[in-house]
Amino acid sequence: MRALFLRGLTREIRHWDGLPEKFQALTGIPVITLDLPGAGENAALTSPTNINHYVEFLRKHLPKGGPITLIGISMGGMIALRWAELYPGEVHKVFTINSSANNLSTANERFNLSHWRVLLKVLMTSDLENKEKLILSITTNLITDQKKEELGKYFKQVQLEHPVSKRSSLNQLFAGRSFQVFRKSEVPTHVIYSLGDRLVHSSCSKKLAEVLKAQVHIHPDAGHDIPLDAPEWLLSVLANNI
Repeated sequence: MRALFLRGLTREIRHWDGLPEKFQALTGIPVITLDLPGAGENAALTSPTNINHYVEFLRKHLPKGGPITLIGISMGGMIALRWAELYPGEVHKVFTINSSANNLSTANERFNLSHWRVLLKVLMTSDLENKEKLILSITTNLITDQKKEELGKYFKQVQLEHPVSKRSSLNQLFAGRSFQVFRKSEVPTHVIYSLGDRLVHSSCSKKLAEVLKAQVHIHPDAGHDIPLDAPEWLLSVLANNI
């Protein structure tokens, strides 16, 4: 068995902050990390506007091997769910983290517009370090100011090396916005979410789990980015249910 970690909107492998490597060390399960088209090592490409196209891109670049466990946050979770829907024989298990679906939740539940001032600053600022700190301010609740400072500097460097184009950002946003789920998954699925998510309402994951008939794991107060906010808790959930 292998595990593939999938990040979300405009994010890349390095935004996991070492979680996949820690997972491999803890479980002994080989980990694969692939960037989405339009992000990270694939930043020169233009992101598709359809979740299915992300699935096909990743399948094409996935090294040959046995069934794979998919672990995806936000849009990465949507890609994982669609992969399992289209090719259930390829997928051992799916873990989604703070994901949502267009047909199950309202637009405001899926993207909390009450943070519009911060989101506007994120869009308008040319200071990459400040931009990353602003993103962290609405996606994390538990990391220290010192950690936020360190991540802000680190993620600034990530963006300098692999900038995501405005076109790709918009295409990813459109792809995620139009994602839908209608029935129970044929693949064992775990839905992980936090009650403290201030960007995507926790009810989105709750509704996903109900339709998918998935097992649920709830963190009481982490933010949207559980891998950064509560990495040890998340590692425990993954390792105990893999």
